[in-house]
Amino acid sequence: MKNNLRILLAERKMSVKELHVLSKVSISTLTNIYYERANNPGIKTIISIANGLNVGVDELISYENKEGEV
Repeated sequence: MKNNLRILLAERKMSVKELHVLSKVSISTLTNIYYERANNPGIKTIISIANGLNVGVDELISYENKEGEV
């Protein structure tokens, strides 16, 4: 799974703390996802983040196979 959280936050000039307020997801969880340390965040977490960013889940995450193809 590849996440686009860094890109989406940069496009919006938004901080992790601001997203925390909007999404109600903990700062530590958001930070782990931001730095791609979270291997398998729950679907409720992904939906909350997507809603906080006002994007679809498909814009937030994408699937990569073992060769790195999307």
